[in-house]
Amino acid sequence: MKNLKFIPAGALLTLCAAAPNAYATPLSASDSVQLQTWLGQGKINLTNIFTSGSNSTAHDFHAAADGMGATFTVMNVTQNAITKTIGGYNPKNWNSTSGYNEVDDPTQRIAFLFNLTDSIKYFQGLNSMGRFQTFNSGGYGPIFGGGFDIFVDANLKSGYTALVSYGNNLGASIVDGSHFYGQDTRINSIDVYTISAVPEPATYTTMLTGLIIFGFIARRRRKA
Repeated sequence: MKNLKFIPAGALLTLCAAAPNAYATPLSASDSVQLQTWLGQGKINLTNIFTSGSNSTAHDFHAAADGMGATFTVMNVTQNAITKTIGGYNPKNWNSTSGYNEVDDPTQRIAFLFNLTDSIKYFQGLNSMGRFQTFNSGGYGPIFGGGFDIFVDANLKSGYTALVSYGNNLGASIVDGSHFYGQDTRINSIDVYTISAVPEPATYTTMLTGLIIFGFIARRRRKA
């Protein structure tokens, strides 16, 4: 995998080479810390595996994101002249063929949507519609929820938001709270990040000890 951007949560982000518009790489240092807090799995590193460009399509998104495990999708969007950073956490692999990823057990619904600009997190609903986490199709960009809650078209340039599977304000946009009026959201940029845990200090100590012992054994063997 080429052009990966490794980002500790909380680090200052200045990466924008892959996207040619003013909204490139919307994830700030405070945003990364907020995502870490919402995820609730301790300290994490975020690795950028996809940044949309002027000619990016759904094919490019899926080529980068499919099969990569849990991810954050972060999008800078404009709706009704309001620009905000929104997105979602997908705990499963993205793919191009399986359709809906459904979770029937409400206690296992750990996907969520977010509005980073306003610091709002949207949980999956407990009702029957809440079972829809994501929709997987090679003909579209990242899609969350059943209805859809976040929809991105094939060219990664437009879409809409309308809460159905997430949150408790049915049909409302997570950008400005307005209700669904069609494909009225401009997608300025999309970034996808994989997630990995940061080892605790004790883990580093164990690794260092192991390296020292390995080096000692290697020297003994050379002398012998």
